[in-house]
Amino acid sequence: MNSKDELISCFASHSIHESYDDYYRLKILSKNDAIFYRKSIGLKLLNKKESYSIGIVKDDHLLALAIARPRMEDSAIFNRRIGSIEWLTIDHSLSCNERKDVISHLLQQCHNSWSQVFDMVTVLIDFDQYEIIEAIQKHGARVYGGDYTWVCKLDRIKELIFKEHSLENVTLAGKEDTQSLIECAKQSYATYRSHYHADSRLDINLCSDTYVSWVKKHVADDGQVVIVKNEEGVIIGFSTINPHYELNEYFRSNLVGEIAVSGVSPFARGMRVYELTLVRGIEWFKENNYCYIVYGCSANNYVVQSTWIKLGDFRPKRFCYRFHWWLGESSKNVL
Repeated sequence: MNSKDELISCFASHSIHESYDDYYRLKILSKNDAIFYRKSIGLKLLNKKESYSIGIVKDDHLLALAIARPRMEDSAIFNRRIGSIEWLTIDHSLSCNERKDVISHLLQQCHNSWSQVFDMVTVLIDFDQYEIIEAIQKHGARVYGGDYTWVCKLDRIKELIFKEHSLENVTLAGKEDTQSLIECAKQSYATYRSHYHADSRLDINLCSDTYVSWVKKHVADDGQVVIVKNEEGVIIGFSTINPHYELNEYFRSNLVGEIAVSGVSPFARGMRVYELTLVRGIEWFKENNYCYIVYGCSANNYVVQSTWIKLGDFRPKRFCYRFHWWLGESSKNVL
């Protein structure tokens, strides 16, 4: 089953891994809504020219599917062919032994095919996906961190937090703020330690550039950014706003938004700058009638987590291991 058209046809006919949609896990969507939305996203991924997909099909039934896409900005920064697996799933109606065989077969095919186009792919795998976690490690992938996703329904955030925080110097960035914003991002992430920093195969001096690049792209795409300026008009903290347009357009409702990448200049830390950007971001989502707000962070980023907990009734709803899977020639001699 090498034809993408045939794979799309199988995928459109059979819903796999139904109850493990991200938004269903976060308790934002019902199971049926999650299935329909996940299928829609999967079909879009499969149809993208730059996606690479592998499927295991038996008797016209799709048993497992993996879809990877290149990370162009990261590839340019590291001068390595970096990708991410955006879909890795198996049919859980199979028996335990069948699932193990199918996922092993899938990963072997992925390695054989993707080693021609990627040096390394990253992937997030939910902690309870035991067969996938075991199998991908046997194929050479290694854990380089863990991520929590936290959720709060916006009507559970008390109006008092907006009165308790002075937001006079907290605004949305304009075009004239771009250079100062990028400089703040560079300063903020100069000392940050990420899953990229933990991987000795990547140049540690370039790892922070990935986050600065993300902020640049967000601004270039006209994304909203909450900023805090000091008395001299210099940006000392920021948080990007991600309205999850695709999900909300699909359901024709402002269901969920996310405050994604944040940063605070080193000399401004300890001044509650990060907290101010979050409060203004939450206010923006409330003003635009969103239902839920989510955020993700590294499992060991306790400062960020404690700040969010203080602001509202946030709860951790999902935990994933982050894997790096080196392929091709550079995958030899894996420790």
